[in-house]
Amino acid sequence: MAKSIVQNKAKNKYSLFIVILGIFALLLIFGCTTKSPEQIKGTLQGHITIGPLCPVERNPPDPKCQPTAETYLAYPLTVYKVGAGDPGQLTAIDKFVGDKDGNYRIGLPEGSYKISQETGISRYQQEFTIKAGETTTLDIDIDTGIR
Repeated sequence: MAKSIVQNKAKNKYSLFIVILGIFALLLIFGCTTKSPEQIKGTLQGHITIGPLCPVERNPPDPKCQPTAETYLAYPLTVYKVGAGDPGQLTAIDKFVGDKDGNYRIGLPEGSYKISQETGISRYQQEFTIKAGETTTLDIDIDTGIR
């Protein structure tokens, strides 16, 4: 009987050791998978309007004067991260163009940004903020300067 009690105590200690080891392993696995602020992203999306593309606008619009995929490629936009320590510091982090219909969608880490289009006569600039897990909509109007 005494031998049985000793064996049960040994089994209990071993079982407790296995349970503690399992909990430690779970904490280690799940504790190391937390995401840094740079990994937590939000989305910037919108529509880009470019025009006029012809000197005389007509109603209905002339199909030759409608933006194409090449039109959007000619007007790339740059996203700058606004410096946390120095609000005047801008760091270029991404360039993009609209799709064939002028739509765009990009993922960005949470933070403050400035978007800029510097092609052609007119310039476009806009500041915006991205929040993790949220979608920010920013429609962009680019004036080609054609008159």
